[in-house]
Amino acid sequence: MSNITRFDLDETESIYDYYQEYGYVVIKNAISSKKINKFIRVYEAIRKNPLFVYYSQSIHVCTRPKLSSNNFIVESMENASRLAFFRNFSKSIQSCIYDDNVVKALTSVSSKMQGGSQFISWQNMFFDKSIGTIDHQDTWYLDTEPAGNLIGVWYALEDI
Repeated sequence: MSNITRFDLDETESIYDYYQEYGYVVIKNAISSKKINKFIRVYEAIRKNPLFVYYSQSIHVCTRPKLSSNNFIVESMENASRLAFFRNFSKSIQSCIYDDNVVKALTSVSSKMQGGSQFISWQNMFFDKSIGTIDHQDTWYLDTEPAGNLIGVWYALEDI
């Protein structure tokens, strides 16, 4: 059993307090299994499509999926939710990342921060296979004005 602290969505005060102390919070079951399974079905159908092209966040070019020996897409996707020519794929991603439960979780984390609970989605990335990154702080690349109000969300769409 993992010793990572996990919260239910309704534990808003505890979510806020934990986030303030540790800089992250794990919220369990924020996205329904139904939405995740739909995304996985759509993804499985599209990743082998010979017409599928996307912009890679990791190599900074448009590319077709290259599959690893374990059938994972090797290069990550930048703004996968905005792939206009692959609407079902983009819509299935949007249904997960813009879910009302995500807004509720973000509101719990940010309700007492300057600016309150107004959110925009600046960028999203989809990693099928870990590309690995060096330790870094996202604030070096992007942040808010005033600094320090950017919140990144990482979605585990499988049991990790």
